[in-house]
Amino acid sequence: MSAGRGLGVMSQRSIAIIGARGIANYGGFETFVGEVAPRLCQKGYDVYCSHRRTDDGCAAGEYRGVKLAYFPFRFPKNNRAGRLFEVLYDWYFALKFSFFARTDFLYCLGIAAGLVAPICRLSGTKVLINIDGLEWKRGKFRLAERMYIRLAYASSYAGANLLILDNSRLANYIPRRVRDRAVFIPYGVEPIECSKLDSSKFREFVESIALAYQPYRYWLVVARLEPDNSTHTIVDAYRRSESKLPLVIVGDFSSQRYGDSVKAVAKDVGRTRSVLFLGSMYDREILDMLRCHCAAYIHGHSVGGTNPSLLEAMSAGSMIIAHDNEFNREVVGDHALYFIDAEDLASKMNTLEKDLDLRMHDGEVLRVRAAEKYNWESVVAEYDKLFRRLK
Repeated sequence: MSAGRGLGVMSQRSIAIIGARGIANYGGFETFVGEVAPRLCQKGYDVYCSHRRTDDGCAAGEYRGVKLAYFPFRFPKNNRAGRLFEVLYDWYFALKFSFFARTDFLYCLGIAAGLVAPICRLSGTKVLINIDGLEWKRGKFRLAERMYIRLAYASSYAGANLLILDNSRLANYIPRRVRDRAVFIPYGVEPIECSKLDSSKFREFVESIALAYQPYRYWLVVARLEPDNSTHTIVDAYRRSESKLPLVIVGDFSSQRYGDSVKAVAKDVGRTRSVLFLGSMYDREILDMLRCHCAAYIHGHSVGGTNPSLLEAMSAGSMIIAHDNEFNREVVGDHALYFIDAEDLASKMNTLEKDLDLRMHDGEVLRVRAAEKYNWESVVAEYDKLFRRLK
């Protein structure tokens, strides 16, 4: 290490960011690290990032000045075993950076390392934990997993020097005794340039999935397809609605059983309409074009925090129909339609399809809102002030 307490050199303060699968990968935390870590390097910090082991067995590397530390074991393909490895992954790096690399700051994305946070503080490392959302409310977790999550939250509250909230409304869900250690710093989003509908790549894509090559002729969902993201509700709403536009869904199901139940509803929409399940997509250009040209982006996330896909829809100028909760309302404000159940969402889809001029005004307002409130430069400036304040 070139800086930090391990060598007794304090010219550069060192930060380890753990919890993401790696840097510049697909996912909320992964995008966060890819945007924030290099900018912190530019501000003079020595920054380290945890990374899953790659197929070529790489154990060291660098990304735009960020030093990458690789997990020594491969993740199993089994989903349940993979969840266990996610916890071990965070524990490994939390202890490594606190007691061996001895960085000045340990920034944990998520609460998986919560149980070892009090131990890490014994090393003198300042521990910051981004509590993400209301993880214990996620329907995909079994009872034992929810018990662990509750314990990890409690340990995070006890062990962290500071708790980071990416949505200020999360303060309502943490104990009063720790709210003085909670700091709100929003997530960020890159500006999306919505070009005219003349991309040959996008034309080939929409033709391959049998979409009309013209704007505002489909509804869009981009999410992990699981109960707390309202996937079943959205498909059921489309079935109930009078909409003639297809429903395009990007993302993978959290379980085959849940996927089968949602697809059973989708089969009942009638022959003249369609639900297109596209699975996961990692082509940023195609995703951006889908957001830019949809009739509306439907956001079903319900368990807290600021979701990156919502910010990306805002940055693309999409009209948004969002699940009605305090977290989404903080992000989008009054410039979206909100739904509480399938019947309500069906009504909103019917209304918007009859008057697509609504999307043009609110879409542009949301694009400006994203640029002003959720830009990465401002986010990094807040982290810089925070790290400089901590001693």
